[in-house]
Amino acid sequence: MRSATAGLVVHLVVAVVLGGVFGVLLRRRGTEPAQVVFWGLVYGTFQWYLEALTVRPLLQGASIGWGIDAARAALPALLGDLLYGMITAVVFVLLQEPPTMAESKRRIAGWSAVLLRGVVSGAAAAGLLTVALGESFTSIASGGGGVLILGAATGLGYVLLHPGGPAGTGPAAARGAGLGFMVWVVLPVTLTPVLSGRELPWSADQIRGLFPALPGCLLLGVLAAVLATWLSGLRRTLFADPAERADEDSLAVRTTRALVRGAVGGVAGGLLFTVIMAQIGYFDTVAQLVGSASTGVGVVVHLLISVVLGASYGLFFRGQSDELAAGIGWGISWGFLWWILGALTILPVWLGGSPQWTAAAAAAAFPSLIGHLCYGSALGAILYTLEANDHPWWIRPDAPLSVGERLSRRRTELAGSAPPVWAAIALVTVTLTVVLAP
Repeated sequence: MRSATAGLVVHLVVAVVLGGVFGVLLRRRGTEPAQVVFWGLVYGTFQWYLEALTVRPLLQGASIGWGIDAARAALPALLGDLLYGMITAVVFVLLQEPPTMAESKRRIAGWSAVLLRGVVSGAAAAGLLTVALGESFTSIASGGGGVLILGAATGLGYVLLHPGGPAGTGPAAARGAGLGFMVWVVLPVTLTPVLSGRELPWSADQIRGLFPALPGCLLLGVLAAVLATWLSGLRRTLFADPAERADEDSLAVRTTRALVRGAVGGVAGGLLFTVIMAQIGYFDTVAQLVGSASTGVGVVVHLLISVVLGASYGLFFRGQSDELAAGIGWGISWGFLWWILGALTILPVWLGGSPQWTAAAAAAAFPSLIGHLCYGSALGAILYTLEANDHPWWIRPDAPLSVGERLSRRRTELAGSAPPVWAAIALVTVTLTVVLAP
């Protein structure tokens, strides 16, 4: 028997059960808002794989929907599950134990500066991207005024999730990419059509048409997050140490060591990426960056780029990994960012074209995405390994810290790793790229 009322009841019961599971899974992970919201994004993605593509088809007597066609048909469910995960996470945060009156007054006193920082960083990011990319970027929000509003909203969203700012430029960039994806789902894909009185454009063909706004939102989130971090104080500028590290080494020594370690990781990641590039015949395209058509020149240019990106990774992410998994995760975030910024944006612009932000272009560049993720994972693992011999950076060996202070710094360091950020990036990006392929 088919009944809309019965279906709604079943849907709500399932939603309550899944929300309860989410609360149980997150009960020991703290209530840092950004962490919880990104876990909600990951939870929604896994929910789509488990429920829409696996359990539901089996209950309906069909086969498991793990093929491309079935995934495309279930794309509306993916967007719904992502929104469900994010909303569940936000409510989970709001229902936590409220702060004391004194703490509330302290927070309110500092919010004006925080919100201003968000608006300024977001609007500045939108302005810079407009100057750099022109119509390719402004088209995501119907012109310059709309882009500035979108930028301000993105900056506000970032500072609301991270009012104190994360520990360092690198984590800010990774979290900004995750925020950019959420902005794309919430605004261009959902709220904009609803407020315009249109139906939700959640079919595969409609989402494919909205895909060009995704790279723009990702880059906007990254740049807004980085600018907000730099504006949060001198200690969080480009060369600031995470978590106020102060050791016996000078700034120049620490910076040089980070650059060299990152460059070594870049060589290792670049060599791994070389295997994939050779398979897809990409070296000739890379060689065109310097006006050559030689495969050998392409290999050299590729390795030089790998070293430069590795060195910058070492600078931005030094001291951010407490374990190998976190190092690999941050590296994956870096590789993904440079797939968007490099393969889909800078490379085609450098060669005289425009950013390749369509779903078809992203699908064609899918092998490059896998290569960038492999590059990033090797880079992150190498940097972690090279840093592992250092004493734990959150504890100075000569500092008379109490046990509570040491534990507090440890919790801060673990929160900075933010595994849900890179997990969400990898899961959602790979999924959308495959599903939206023509």
